[in-house]
Amino acid sequence: MILPSIKGTVGVDYKSARPNLSYSDVAKETDATASAIFSMLKGKHSLTIDGMYSKLHSDNVLRNEPVQVDIDITTEITRIEAHYGYRFFENKRIFLEAQAGLRYWNFNMKFDLVRPTTGYVQRYSGSNNWIDPIIGLKVTPRLTDKLSLVFKADIGGFNVGSRLTSRGRAGLNYSPFSHFVIEGGYEYSYVDYERGGTIYDITLDGPFIGIGFVF
Repeated sequence: MILPSIKGTVGVDYKSARPNLSYSDVAKETDATASAIFSMLKGKHSLTIDGMYSKLHSDNVLRNEPVQVDIDITTEITRIEAHYGYRFFENKRIFLEAQAGLRYWNFNMKFDLVRPTTGYVQRYSGSNNWIDPIIGLKVTPRLTDKLSLVFKADIGGFNVGSRLTSRGRAGLNYSPFSHFVIEGGYEYSYVDYERGGTIYDITLDGPFIGIGFVF
């Protein structure tokens, strides 16, 4: 599970807002969140499926207009990715893995524009999904038989789906027994998507903790 801060610009129907939620804001405003990772290993090859879902609600986001407007935003974010990895270097202390795959994004957004002086409400909503190609690198220094560090970074989009997407993760893995991993650390994720009047230029970053299954 990741508890991210959220910064950037979101918009539908050519109407935009700039959410800026800290970790504590997200903890209060999150309606639901979940994440999971599944990996399969065979020799130097790996296949990983990684998913995240989050539903956030935020009140009183100020939008700059000639007339002051408050915004009530509800955003659902789903990210699912699958990637193939190849360990091109490995010894007892470290391994390096090149990765390539696909990242699926789905954004459902609804926001109400409220004019405080009149109480007039305008409602806008939109749903968008797309798939980005990604390439990346994973570096895993081994500390002991059960403990290892994990550093991952990727980049993608390339105007296939989004203009740009990137993700980075630094964590500590603990494997108390075979096929099971507990991981904690810090994650950064970014996406820049713009089509028609829809904008998602969002950064999510924050601490995470989770469990994984390796086969």
